[in-house]
Amino acid sequence: EALEEIVYAKLRREKGYESEKFVIKVMALDGKRLLRPTITIQTDPNQPAMVLRAEQAELFTDVKAGTLTIVCRKPVTEIGDARITVSDTLTQTIPLETPQPSLHRQWLSMAEIPAAVDQLRRDVEQLQLYLRSAGATAEQRAAWRVQIAQLETRIRQLKTEPYLRWANGFSCLCFVLLGSPVSMYRRSENFLTNFFLCFLPILIVYYPMLMVAKELTTSGALPPIGYWAANLSIAIPGAFLLYRFCES
Repeated sequence: EALEEIVYAKLRREKGYESEKFVIKVMALDGKRLLRPTITIQTDPNQPAMVLRAEQAELFTDVKAGTLTIVCRKPVTEIGDARITVSDTLTQTIPLETPQPSLHRQWLSMAEIPAAVDQLRRDVEQLQLYLRSAGATAEQRAAWRVQIAQLETRIRQLKTEPYLRWANGFSCLCFVLLGSPVSMYRRSENFLTNFFLCFLPILIVYYPMLMVAKELTTSGALPPIGYWAANLSIAIPGAFLLYRFCES
């Protein structure tokens, strides 16, 4: 909130505020509303600056997230040669610190995954809005399409992550289901021989199937439940052997 107050105080005095990542200029202020603001955002020096011109705007800071959020009413957005007009409101979030590398999906808790998916979907929607701009160049459209494809892949990865974790969690049970009847059938044999005999189908069948399922589910060719195919490839033969042993 301190930054928000500093920005508003300087805007009231000088009708402008400059920082490393954004510049704000206004015609006037009405309370916390910026009237006729022009906002230039440059979060990445390798990308063209984004210029927002709106009827009104408001600023909100999130200290915990380290972001400044600008809510613009009826803005016109310019990115390079592209010009986009929004008839309602546009929310633009600016990171106040250098952005950290995106977290790997395995670093997120199960409770954090839905929020991460929602944020990525909002990013996709914003890029799709830019794509619909009549003034965008072919190079910009190509770059935005690549970004959208990358975001959609990450969304699929996050949505399938809970299935992968549950499948991995039950994999040891499937290994035991296969190893138990094999060990009982060969109880008089050498321990190491039995161990490698049980481990061989895991190495030859389970792990290749897990890698294939991971690729197919991430690409969208298989539903997320496909992660369980590797477990079933071990569990079904194990259950059959256990049944045969109990029958005998």
